[in-house]
Order: sequence, then structure tokens, then C-alpha cells
Amino acid sequence: MNRSLKAYALALLARREYSRYELSVKMQRYAKRWSLDETDLDDVLAWLQDHRFQSDSRFAATLLRRRLAQFGDRAIAAELAQHGLQWPVSPGLNRSSQSSALLHQPDAEPLFGSSGLFDEQENQVPSEEDRALAWLQRRYGVRFNGVRFNADLEPEERLQLEQKAKRALASRGFGFDAIRKAWRAFLCAQEAQF
Repeated sequence: MNRSLKAYALALLARREYSRYELSVKMQRYAKRWSLDETDLDDVLAWLQDHRFQSDSRFAATLLRRRLAQFGDRAIAAELAQHGLQWPVSPGLNRSSQSSALLHQPDAEPLFGSSGLFDEQENQVPSEEDRALAWLQRRYGVRFNGVRFNADLEPEERLQLEQKAKRALASRGFGFDAIRKAWRAFLCAQEAQF
């Protein structure tokens, strides 16, 4: 096994988590640049996984922790695909239960801590609709606190705001059904203030 490749891989993993695919691409480039033997590449990757230095599930959990509050399922799945991973990994699990399984490893920290999005008692990751609603409330809740959407806003202004919010959610990878349901829940919550 090539010591230089192993040392380079350990130096990379000391900085942050990498997927196996991403790590292999970086190591191939490094081997070509320094004219190293690439035949040991699979052995080095296997050694890293056997000794728990590299784990695709740990990488996916880290990515989910960073992205779940701001992005929808489509954007997260696309980013995982860029790293050579699929979501859900197991065909029998849906995305919500798969992300719960990835995020609740014994050594993992809570996903959202005290922000209220992650229910530590239930041990559940919020649905895409709940995450979209939380994003809407963070983005527009303070701005329109005390404003009645149906009474205080003109129809054109209401339509422009709705389109802007829905475009913002769609650009963050939320599904159209989740966007529609989250917008309705946001309007109901705004009207319930009165």
C-alpha cells in the first residue's frame, strides 16, 4: 500500500468528511500529479473504510445536518448525487425515515439543537412541508407580523408576494406539493394572529 496516498487521504479526512467517490477522485488526481502508482488506490480506500476514517453514511449525515433546514429533498438528493451517493440509500425506506436513520447514529449530535425544527423527543426529522413552512416563517414571518394578507394587502401585492416566496422555495429544491401546502399553512398561521 502506498504510504503517500494513505497520508494524503488522512490529511484530507482530517479537514472534513468526504464520500468514497469524492475521495477517490481527489486521490487519483494526486497520484497522477506526483507520478504515484494508482494500483493501491482501492486498497487505501478499503483500509480507510475498515478503520472507520471514511464512511459514506457519516458523510451523508453531515451533509443532511448542514442542508436540511434550508433546502428541499430535490436539492439535497442532487447534492448527494454529485458526491456519488443516493438518497434514499435503502429502497424500502422513504426519504424522511432514511434521513432519520442517517442522522441518529450513536455518535451524532442532534440535528437542529434548540431551534425547534428537530423534535429530539420524537427522534424525527421534519417533513419537507414542515421545513418549507419554517423557512417561510423565518423569511417572511417578521416582515408581515401584524399584517392580514387577505384584508391589508392588495390582490396584486398578495400575488407578487406569493409568487416570490414560491419561486424562492422552488429554487431551494422544495417540491411543488410541499410548497403549496407550506404556503397555505403560512397564510393560516398569519390569519390566526387576529
